[in-house]
Amino acid sequence: MKDISFINIETEHKGKLMIAKMLCFEVSLSYQQKTHTIYFFIDTGSSGSMLFPYSINLAQVDLQFPKEEEYQKIYIHKFGNVSIEKEFKIRIDFNAQLVQASDKPIPCGIIGNDILKNYALNINYSKKTFQLYGQNEKEYRYSCMFHFYKNFIFLYAKVNKVELKFIYDTGYDTNGKFSFFERGFNKINSGKYKSDEKETTPGAFGIVYEIDLYPQKIKLHFSDELIYESDFAVMKDNKMTDLVDCDGIIGNDLFLNRELSINYLSQKISFSEIK
Repeated sequence: MKDISFINIETEHKGKLMIAKMLCFEVSLSYQQKTHTIYFFIDTGSSGSMLFPYSINLAQVDLQFPKEEEYQKIYIHKFGNVSIEKEFKIRIDFNAQLVQASDKPIPCGIIGNDILKNYALNINYSKKTFQLYGQNEKEYRYSCMFHFYKNFIFLYAKVNKVELKFIYDTGYDTNGKFSFFERGFNKINSGKYKSDEKETTPGAFGIVYEIDLYPQKIKLHFSDELIYESDFAVMKDNKMTDLVDCDGIIGNDLFLNRELSINYLSQKISFSEIK
């Protein structure tokens, strides 16, 4: 498959420009007997795939959806150079307003776990490449197991000797931080940490997340070979946190500078040493 891009997605909320790095790639699809090539980003934190009409219009793609229908059947021909040739039911999110200010392509949707779970994924963050396999995964030296439930990938980590459950989300980025959900943060000795800033950030379907930022570093122990240390954020409980029974969310920075393979069938992530 052709190289993926780490694209800076920009969106404005209450006058503040929010920027996140996403893994993006080209998709060939058909809808109402017309074939289009648009960009999606890979989102292991989304249970379902979505299309964003606002971004499609910005990309000047002639792809129109009736507002009264929340889901549409989309026939996908290819992810990059990988042949798919299957029809999928994809949600249409009229609220999402992603903007790409640079000369890179505008991502017009999300490929989520409803589609990704049919494959094994290989991501090389150093070379910026992405490949799909038919569950014949590429094995690396180290591995950790995950729990795949309700189309979410859950990873377990010890934090201050307490085991917590995190969503692994390649569509999530907060400038290198990970986020506890409020309920998860309350399970550890949270009184010794002090927030120095607050912010809000928009999410899918009009949800606005309230976040407290903490400058102190904290260590997440996923396995002997996978230990992540960073400052962090705490997300106030909301509709999304009520939907998923877990303690936090972590994005691309967990495996940055590594290669990894995600196998949904065996519920295992194997990964290389840091490069």
